[in-house]
Amino acid sequence: MKTKSRPSFYLVGAPKAGTSALAALLAQHPQISMCHIKESNFHCPDLNLPKPKSEKEYLSLFSVTPDTKVLADASILSLYSHRSAQSITQYVTHPKVLMILRNPVDAMYAWYSQMSFVRNEPLLSFQAALAAEVERKQGRLIPTYGSTKFCPQLLFYRDIMRYAEQIERYFSVLSRDQIMIFTYDDFKADATAVYSKVLDFLDLDSFTPKSQTVNVNKERLMPGLHSFLKKTLAEPAKALLPTKTRSDLIMFIDKINSREVQRSQMDEQLKVTLKAECLPDIIRLEKLIGRDLSHWYA
Repeated sequence: MKTKSRPSFYLVGAPKAGTSALAALLAQHPQISMCHIKESNFHCPDLNLPKPKSEKEYLSLFSVTPDTKVLADASILSLYSHRSAQSITQYVTHPKVLMILRNPVDAMYAWYSQMSFVRNEPLLSFQAALAAEVERKQGRLIPTYGSTKFCPQLLFYRDIMRYAEQIERYFSVLSRDQIMIFTYDDFKADATAVYSKVLDFLDLDSFTPKSQTVNVNKERLMPGLHSFLKKTLAEPAKALLPTKTRSDLIMFIDKINSREVQRSQMDEQLKVTLKAECLPDIIRLEKLIGRDLSHWYA
């Protein structure tokens, strides 16, 4: 595979399915130039999220060396976005796309924890956040600060994990040999095997990366500080600082103002209810990708 001037490989999602861990492993490969910012959102025009202001700024987020053969972008909301599949295929000839899918019930709960951690979700229980979805789709109960102020779709938990319709958008514009799909269970069971298959998919040399712990569940040491920064500094920083500088600053503040914690168990009755809700989509997904996913709803 020859070096491209534009990214030819896209890790598009899903949220909370191991994409950060896999992106970190892929970034170690000498033939891969991973976008310096995970979640560039460059190909999510329908989601009002932070993204490079121009193609020039976007391409500046990749470092090319003499060994580079693949420019890679990892933006998990590119699976959720209604326009990403078409945007990617219009941007580059014959892109390759990777998806990792997770049990949607578990993924929803993990996404709620993430949204709470970054202070995008003000509701204090997962059940309350799910119950608010109908009103939020009508423009009510939207936070007045943070990313969800501008992109309330981030709080539509059920929609984010409806994988079948999302994958169909990619299948409609790409051939099946351009798309590789794993599950979170595959990655947890044998990350080395998944990594090796991805390298084969990209026609790259075998490589053994160093293992890393990435994107664990966390809580804020000082929640008020993070809220203050989001409310008072987010917009000025967006206007004054380059995308990567702003991203690095956010990551630094997150690191010193958080600690790893075990995620609490979901209410069992709520889990049963959500499993029943997700069942039709999972069955549709099984047929679409040709995999038995009965362990997600058994």
